[in-house]
Amino acid sequence: MNRRPRNATVNHNDSRRKATPSNKGRSSQSHEARMRAMRKRRREAELRRKRRMFFGAIAALVVIIAVVLIIVISSVTVPAPKQLALESSANTQILTWKGKPKKISYQIFRKSGDAEFELVGQVAEGGDCSFVSSDLSSATLYEYQIIAQKGNGEKIRESKPKTVSAYTLPETISGATAITMSKDSLTVSWPNAQAVNGYELKIGTESDLSNIEPILFAPSDVETNSNTGAQTYTVPNLTVGTTYYFSMRSFCGEDVYSEWSEVFSGTVTQAVDMTGIDINKPMVALTFDDGPDSGAITDRILAALTSVGGHATFFQLGQLCERYPDVTKKIVDQGSQIACHTYDHTHMGDAVTSDDITRANDAIESACGVRPSAFRAPGGSLTDSIKSVCTSQGQAIYHWSVDTRDWSSRDADSVVTEVQNNTADGDIILMHNIYDSTADAVERIVPWLTEQGYQLVTVDQLIQAKTGQPPVPGREYHTATNTSD
Repeated sequence: MNRRPRNATVNHNDSRRKATPSNKGRSSQSHEARMRAMRKRRREAELRRKRRMFFGAIAALVVIIAVVLIIVISSVTVPAPKQLALESSANTQILTWKGKPKKISYQIFRKSGDAEFELVGQVAEGGDCSFVSSDLSSATLYEYQIIAQKGNGEKIRESKPKTVSAYTLPETISGATAITMSKDSLTVSWPNAQAVNGYELKIGTESDLSNIEPILFAPSDVETNSNTGAQTYTVPNLTVGTTYYFSMRSFCGEDVYSEWSEVFSGTVTQAVDMTGIDINKPMVALTFDDGPDSGAITDRILAALTSVGGHATFFQLGQLCERYPDVTKKIVDQGSQIACHTYDHTHMGDAVTSDDITRANDAIESACGVRPSAFRAPGGSLTDSIKSVCTSQGQAIYHWSVDTRDWSSRDADSVVTEVQNNTADGDIILMHNIYDSTADAVERIVPWLTEQGYQLVTVDQLIQAKTGQPPVPGREYHTATNTSD
């Protein structure tokens, strides 16, 4: 039996290597693969580095170009103003904008309508970015153009122009009134005419109009009073004897409104009764002042009128109507017109007070149930105060065109002659129902006028027939066609 020597060493690795001769070849191939992968990673890393450097250089170049462009552009152009805004009132507009006022100045140009832009202001360096444009027309579209400037002398550079436009507000309507000028209606009148796109009107039977929906009407619905130039608009289908309250405003553009006017009011007065009157035939108005008397004189005058189917107007004193209510009522019952001549005739001209008129109206209405729609001043002397009170009381103001001077002559023949020599169609004839001689004259005048073809009518009927509309409160009438406001 063969035995291994005791001191012999067995190398197992060598035995294995010898047993697998191909291990050496595979180890060499793995090393080469690792080397190739390493070289590939190095090449890719280098390629990424070069790309970063390339794009970094491009980015730096872009930044440099942008900076250069900014420097060049900023040295050549001027920034235009931004965020232009206009705040308007009726006659002023405030223009504001965003800019660089410490370094730049501004020129402001303005125009309206088809006009050319006109330089209206400048803002120097260091000034506020705002401009106040005043003394403008109301309800007008204004357009502004702003140009920024930098530099001085020949080196001034300008921005592109920026524009903004807006309407000035319409003026608030003031001094408006409401009076009866046609049947069952009130005519609203106001003095300040404007070129606007339309109007809104609130109307109600209470003074608080805050919850009233306004009615809209166009300038084409507005008429102009040929005597005063006032603007008028008629509200139809109203109730006689009712007081209505109004407030109005105008607008231009689509939504540029004035402020609402103060609330004003008007009472619908009774339409003039024209029963039995032919407006195509001649007519005159007999009028009597200073009564009523105790009855004898007024009764004779009323009887003469009734005999021909005629009527007259009696401008009576409130104090005497209180004393003789039955006589006052006879005037109304006969179909004649009761009118106001102040309370007691003690004041004339500037001395006439509001109380002289309103107290008389109250007394007359209490005596006969009719509030006077006509007024005649003592002596015919008028003031603005009297006219204002009459307007508010719904009373037209009557003068005369034929003065019989019956108070002076106290002679019937003189009165008759005056009427026969001076009367024409549309005249208003002045007498007094407190003299017996006047009653004597009337009993002769009435049939004579009728024979001449004249209809005997009240002053209100005379105005309605000759003008086609009821008398206007506050307006003065000398004849049917001779009027003044």
